[in-house]
Amino acid sequence: MISRFDVPPNSSAELSPLGYRFFVDLFLLFDKDNDGGLNASELEALFAPTPGLPQSWIDANFPSSTVRTEGGLITLQGWLAQWSMTTFEDPKTTLAYLAYLGFESPEKQGGTTAALKVTKPRKRRRRMLKVERNVVLCYVIGASGSGKVNSSFLAFTNL
Repeated sequence: MISRFDVPPNSSAELSPLGYRFFVDLFLLFDKDNDGGLNASELEALFAPTPGLPQSWIDANFPSSTVRTEGGLITLQGWLAQWSMTTFEDPKTTLAYLAYLGFESPEKQGGTTAALKVTKPRKRRRRMLKVERNVVLCYVIGASGSGKVNSSFLAFTNL
């Protein structure tokens, strides 16, 4: 059973030190050839007790969406980055996979939620910033094919 985990408005979820430690240990456990990366068969073995890759990973074209070696192996950095992003975007997915993968809190309290933490709420700005603009009409002159269409212009403001 997955523990209840709510993220208040203006806050976000991230992995706790326990969560990071779990995912590091999992990576090291399944890197059978100790080459510092997870290959396709190691990933398949790792995700065997789960329904497969999280849908958000499939949508993001994992593993090409994370840090990999030149040979295409998922690095520890990429593995942790993927879980950090998943936790930020959808903490309930991370909680579900923590349960599938056998996370246990050392305190035996809080269940899988011990692997996550909620950030302090960000303060909301109450005042609207006033934006003033000056518009300038500019003609760009040059020979055909000289790059006028794809040029970028730097906007100048009065100091």
